[in-house]
Amino acid sequence: MVKKKHSRAKPQPAYKRTVQEKVSEELDLPLSSMPGMPNIELAGNRQAVVEGCKGVLEYNEDVIKLNLGKSVVRFVGSGLSMNSYRFEQAVISGNILSVEFL
Repeated sequence: MVKKKHSRAKPQPAYKRTVQEKVSEELDLPLSSMPGMPNIELAGNRQAVVEGCKGVLEYNEDVIKLNLGKSVVRFVGSGLSMNSYRFEQAVISGNILSVEFL
């Protein structure tokens, strides 16, 4: 009779972690403090500040879609506008109904 060895390997996450995520976890730092990591801050459903924005992919009063480098974020709502866009930071205002990561 052959005994089976039990592996004590850590369970794998459903997605592949980035270097920033691994370093953040090891150093016990918030992921948003890692360089090159996009960050989105919402003020209710009226304003979003997006840091790490690489470009605007779509812009109208109902949809604003931004390139974040390795991902895309889409804001859906009404009366949306981009108040500023500089130094890889975009400020979106209006009635934000949803935020989608593509």
